[in-house]
Amino acid sequence: HEVTVGQFVKYLEETRGSVPSALGALSVNQPVTRVTYRDAESYCAWAGKRLPTEFEWERAARGEQIISSQAETYVESSAFPVGDISPQEVCVTREKAAAPLDIDKLLDRNPFGLTGMCGNAAEWTSSWLLPYRGNTGRDIRFGRKYKVIRGGSYELPLEFAKSHARLAGGIPSLARDRRAGFRCARSE
Repeated sequence: HEVTVGQFVKYLEETRGSVPSALGALSVNQPVTRVTYRDAESYCAWAGKRLPTEFEWERAARGEQIISSQAETYVESSAFPVGDISPQEVCVTREKAAAPLDIDKLLDRNPFGLTGMCGNAAEWTSSWLLPYRGNTGRDIRFGRKYKVIRGGSYELPLEFAKSHARLAGGIPSLARDRRAGFRCARSE
């Protein structure tokens, strides 16, 4: 699940960081949102983990086996982490919620047992916003300036909760953009 307000406050307290007063008004089981990329990266390092790559995040969201990690391609899959059956009922997007839900109230459990992969809090990944292999399209955002944000959000429409939807994070900078929350990954 996404890193919660309670987990993030504990990190701030243990690292002598300043705990924003706005966090005190939130449920400790709500995903932390409005975190910079640098804060997310620091939290994961403190926890002995790291931010997932965009490819890892998508694989986890899809809950399916991949054909090839080299080609970064997937077997047949649905557009949403919960399958195409009623994503509007389980994904926490602006059509459904005005704020993120506590992680124990999420209904979008995927085949890997993960929740919060379609909405609730948008999530930072460690990947730069680059074109996919074989993509010939151009986008002025491509390069090593923006990080990829995945997962949709309670602030975004359902379309952004699809497993493959990607946003550019880091506007105006990675130290100032507070559009997302995050989850951590661990190398094994």
